[in-house]
Amino acid sequence: MGLLMQVSALLAGINMVVLIALLFLYAKNMRKITSSFTIGLVLFATFLLVQNALSLFSYGMMYVHFDEVIEPYLVSINVAEAVGLLILYRTTAK
Repeated sequence: MGLLMQVSALLAGINMVVLIALLFLYAKNMRKITSSFTIGLVLFATFLLVQNALSLFSYGMMYVHFDEVIEPYLVSINVAEAVGLLILYRTTAK
């Protein structure tokens, strides 16, 4: 596995940790405020967590099929997602 694929996998793992933290915050809010919005936030975090788990799995199992040309794009996608999730977590936790 190349360095950029390892970075992508690490970022997907970080995204999963942030999503789990968000999921706990959203679930806590959902217990207090039962609305379609809070349920939607829980579902959003859950499906994004599943997406990151599948990405991490695919990086580990199919990395030999990824061309080196695509690796910088995968890193860029994971960096953008990590920044967005960290901003969302910071905003939510306040």
